[in-house]
Amino acid sequence: MTSARVPPQPLVSFIVGTDGLAHDIAIVSGIDPGLDQNAIEAIQRWRFQPATKDGEPVLMRAKVEVNFKLL
Repeated sequence: MTSARVPPQPLVSFIVGTDGLAHDIAIVSGIDPGLDQNAIEAIQRWRFQPATKDGEPVLMRAKVEVNFKLL
């Protein structure tokens, strides 16, 4: 049985601010300059629920793999 090969996707690191926005966005593992830039632009549009400690919003570092579907 042959398994389908999953193409590589950009891995992006960022800080979720207390405002729920992504800050300090950086490519950890890129695949193509154009797709990497698209991944950054997508994350800039995302909104997050900030992490909390003792009921107060705090900064949190996150890493995500941004999956693209090429049509």
